[in-house]
Amino acid sequence: MDFLDEIFLDNPVRHLLQVGIIIFIVMIFRRWLSGTVASLLYIPVKRNWSNIDKKEFTGLIIKPLGWLLTAMIAVFAIDKLTYPEVCKYSIYGHSLEELVQRIGLVVISLYFLWFLLSLINFVALVFEKKATRSEVCYYYN
Repeated sequence: MDFLDEIFLDNPVRHLLQVGIIIFIVMIFRRWLSGTVASLLYIPVKRNWSNIDKKEFTGLIIKPLGWLLTAMIAVFAIDKLTYPEVCKYSIYGHSLEELVQRIGLVVISLYFLWFLLSLINFVALVFEKKATRSEVCYYYN
């Protein structure tokens, strides 16, 4: 029997390594991945607000987007593992597995809220630029 087929915490070592490698790769390429997604999100932004440059937009959302993507991929990858029988406890009528799943959802929700706050900051930036442009036009008239 191969070492990768050994069972550890009710999961083959192969699956544990796959999940660990996926999370490690996402952590390494988080900045690149979030930059790519931010660049794709910039395309519709440029159509609507041409006075906002790409660096401002990506600078606002790249960090929260990177952590959101990392948390989502990590939670989804860990969810594919079998929950070990050793950790089958109940706390106030809820299983530990259920609590861990809910903690994962809370983490994703918090990073999503952080991402939404950065989008709100972007909208504030758009209004600020529009106000300064209107102010300049007002002074020249």
